[in-house]
Amino acid sequence: MSQSDRSVEEMLAQARADYTASLVTKADELGELSARGAWVELRRAAHRLHGSAGAYGFGEVSAAAGALEDALVEAGRTLDEAVRASVVGRVRAVVDRIRSALAGHA
Repeated sequence: MSQSDRSVEEMLAQARADYTASLVTKADELGELSARGAWVELRRAAHRLHGSAGAYGFGEVSAAAGALEDALVEAGRTLDEAVRASVVGRVRAVVDRIRSALAGHA
């Protein structure tokens, strides 16, 4: 393995470690947006997490964030109490996946 290959691998490992560390903040953000009822911002955050988690190898986190995003898109702006409860449950599922992923990387 050449020096440049090692450098690239080290950079990728550092980027993944940085992303892993940022997952706690992402979980907090989802919970805070959900608690405030900031549904548009929550959908955007779920969309970003869906893509980025998949790119960094957190498939279960990505899938849970995608399900949250889908639920928010489907609900649109008419979030009645039942839909709101479902969305909050999906937020909890994403946060749980993040915690599980972090526990696996500790």
